[in-house]
Amino acid sequence: MAAILYPIFTIAQLLLFFRLWKLRRGSGKRVAGVLILQVVLFSLIYDNLIISVGGLLGEGDLLERLNLGRFVLRAVFTPLLMVTVVEFAARGSVKWAKNIISRIIIGFAMVSLMGLGIFLNVFASSELVPETFAGTLRYIHILDAPPIPSTLTILAVIIFGALIWRAVKWPWVFVGGLITFIGSAVPVTLVGPVVNSGVEVLLMWSLVATKNRFAAPDYSLSESELDSRISRVSAGRSKKSS
Repeated sequence: MAAILYPIFTIAQLLLFFRLWKLRRGSGKRVAGVLILQVVLFSLIYDNLIISVGGLLGEGDLLERLNLGRFVLRAVFTPLLMVTVVEFAARGSVKWAKNIISRIIIGFAMVSLMGLGIFLNVFASSELVPETFAGTLRYIHILDAPPIPSTLTILAVIIFGALIWRAVKWPWVFVGGLITFIGSAVPVTLVGPVVNSGVEVLLMWSLVATKNRFAAPDYSLSESELDSRISRVSAGRSKKSS
């Protein structure tokens, strides 16, 4: 089953990557949070792709090095999501997210988590060994490092998602972060790693959808208010044409 799901996850992340690329080109603006989101998507595409082709490559130095790259990319790029959600919160008129001191604190936290992730996954990590699961082959550490950086990053996503929800009635960053937090807490010994990879797709979808939402001219309106306004405009045009 996982041998089928991981290629699906890879394709889903690729579609989100190109959707974000299209949105960014359409807006004509280079927003740091959006560029970083593309970088994070790239790391997840790489992660799922390596797991997808692991069985084809087989055990050996090549697959081990490619899997080491998975850990490095995750350690470096996952905390960068803090910048993305802060940018979204600022776009959603969350005052705290626009404060320069708050941004410095978030930047310091992000860099600290990146450093901690690299230390735990590269320098203080145990030996990599091959592992098979439901038709897939990957390399994992004999002793897994605690996922402190990713857990704290997702908690930041949840907090800023709640602030965005309150400010502009857009719940999806909060929902995506909460689902990811719950999914990552499911013991790997029970369901394997596929659940965690699946909820990451949902998280990325929620963030890309948020970028799409804020690209709209009246992003401060709720979905129902937008639908109502569109309906009134359409009705007005129909009356004029008749």
